[in-house]
Amino acid sequence: MNTPDAHATATVFQSSKPRTLLHALGAFLFVQFGVKLFETGEASAMVVGLLAVCFFLTYLAVTMLHLVRRSPELTITAAGITHHSRGSLEWAEIERIRFQQIGWQGFLEVLLHDPDAYLNRGPLLKRALGQANRGFGLSPVTISAHTVPASLQDLAEAMRRHHPNLVIES
Repeated sequence: MNTPDAHATATVFQSSKPRTLLHALGAFLFVQFGVKLFETGEASAMVVGLLAVCFFLTYLAVTMLHLVRRSPELTITAAGITHHSRGSLEWAEIERIRFQQIGWQGFLEVLLHDPDAYLNRGPLLKRALGQANRGFGLSPVTISAHTVPASLQDLAEAMRRHHPNLVIES
């Protein structure tokens, strides 16, 4: 993380390489498990195995890209935030943020004044991810705790340093 005050140019969070490696290992193990299920020859196990292989192989590929990517995971400035996969948002677009937990996954949900405007301006992948989040009743913009080497509380505090009027819900 760079400098913490709002007058600085940016607070930058790089991806957590150890966490990313751990996720890659987990995805690899689930791919292996899916292959074993598929090899049983039982129809239902083969379907579950194939789905597991497809899902976790895709996740493994994305995770490996995170390992070699040099751009920051999240950059926070006085103008707004830039997330590597969610794009850039100005503070004026952000209504508030809140802490969320689904199962073992913690994340910051970035609630927008106009979610449709955000979705309409993005590339296909960003729109698809945002629509998937909306399908779960969430904002189209979420920031996962497992990709950033800081706690969600630290992320929220860094955002507030750059935008003191930011509303943060627990």
